[in-house]
Amino acid sequence: MIALAQRHWLPLFVFVVLATALATYRDYGISWDEYVQSEYGQLALSYYSSGGEDKSCLEFRNLRFYGPVFEMAAAALHSETGMDRFFARHLLSALMGVLTLVGVAVYAGMAGGRVMSFAATLCLLMTPVFYGHWYINSKDIPFAALFVWSMVFTARLLGSGGATWKNSLSAGLAMGLTAAIRPTGVALLLGMLAVGVGYRIVAAFLPSGHKRPLMPLLLMAFFQALLTVVIMTLLWPLAHTGLANLMAGIGEGMKFSIAYPTLFAGHVILSDRLPSLYVLEYIVITTPVFALAMMVGAMGAGALEIWEKPGSDRSTCLFLLFAWFFAPILFFMFFGANIYDRLRHFLFVLPAVAIFAGLAAQRLAGLLAGRRAMAAIFAMAILFCLPLPEMIRLHPYQYAYFNFLVGGVKGASGRYETEYWSTSNREAMEYINAQSGGKKVRVLAAANDFNKISVTWYAAPNVEVQTIQEKFGDKPDLSKAAGPDGLPEGFDYYLATYRFGMSRAFPQAPVEFAVERSGAVFAVVKGRLR
Repeated sequence: MIALAQRHWLPLFVFVVLATALATYRDYGISWDEYVQSEYGQLALSYYSSGGEDKSCLEFRNLRFYGPVFEMAAAALHSETGMDRFFARHLLSALMGVLTLVGVAVYAGMAGGRVMSFAATLCLLMTPVFYGHWYINSKDIPFAALFVWSMVFTARLLGSGGATWKNSLSAGLAMGLTAAIRPTGVALLLGMLAVGVGYRIVAAFLPSGHKRPLMPLLLMAFFQALLTVVIMTLLWPLAHTGLANLMAGIGEGMKFSIAYPTLFAGHVILSDRLPSLYVLEYIVITTPVFALAMMVGAMGAGALEIWEKPGSDRSTCLFLLFAWFFAPILFFMFFGANIYDRLRHFLFVLPAVAIFAGLAAQRLAGLLAGRRAMAAIFAMAILFCLPLPEMIRLHPYQYAYFNFLVGGVKGASGRYETEYWSTSNREAMEYINAQSGGKKVRVLAAANDFNKISVTWYAAPNVEVQTIQEKFGDKPDLSKAAGPDGLPEGFDYYLATYRFGMSRAFPQAPVEFAVERSGAVFAVVKGRLR
């Protein structure tokens, strides 16, 4: 039985994870961007089904700068099955999360075998920030999933005997689909390919390097890059309007012309002026500490292997892994980018963290033999699973996780963004629905056009919702001042998340209900003075 589990652990692992996802995907509320993303998906479907005649997707807010591949798939699932629009999105997004796990298992297996593969996959699953985004993030989770597979096929192409049309086609398809999610990623994807090819060229000329023919690799890499750009262009409506708009769209996605106030280390900073260590610090304080320690330990061992065996298949995988982790972070540190929402735009780096941790597990287990090695693997598996109780406590807000370096989510509350995507509005609305007793009540919600659906979607028929169309970072633009009962006249409740200080409005009104986990409050429902 043990031998069978060792050989077939990945299908069993995926089965358990899929069962968990199917049992829980309905628990997650609608996130801030989901409404506009879902609308964009419908409009993009109309664009392609009309042969490009219906161009409304190019005029819908600023969504033209994003690729609609996942959004169209979610819209098609909703329209073809009749599923609730947002349940369909959450289910499909969760499947992309599972696809990421499988990709990590494959990449780690290529680099180090079964132990490294198992440890890396378990590590990523037990990374709460990544897992919590599975269900509510239709941009960064699909991008991360396809990025992982882009790295898998690129590593195969760079390996011995890998410069084939099949591998080049697979890698180009994966990279093209990745860029069609976030077109700004095309520069990073092509840069990763160039770095990998450059490494192989240098290794071929080193005395101890692996000597392999370079011309087939260069030809296949060129085809891969070309296919990447073609697929991205075909699946991104903005690219159809001309090369100038394509380049402008990529530039806008990298810099983003709107800056948002961001809570970081106790200070509110505009998203285009963040400190250079912003990304690195968030990795440190939101990744389980055991995984961090294993990653740091593995980097030294990995660098030594690359130095000793340049150009080998394992060294090539490890070199690409270093580039995967460090290139995005260093780019942000030295060139900056307009990013916000904690680590959301860099979720694709977390699989690299997990693979490094898997490398450390493989090296440690390799120092032992027989039962001692099995005992070490079992002990490390337990340590990787240490975040599980906190993930259960935080459900369905796992993405709000912080490790003990900042005192957990409770210690981070008020100093860093926690539940920043207002998914807790669902739980707050469910409380109001229950308290209404079927009577007509009116709710004033701190929301704008982007996230008001996270409130209104869950309102019972007898619950009327009016939202405050606030500007980011401003105090509520209230149409009526608070009355003698603490709320504006005619309202029974005020609902607000903690983001942008919206929960501080109407200080005289008592808090009737709070959505909280692990000592941190995410949203409040205020009622009238009795």
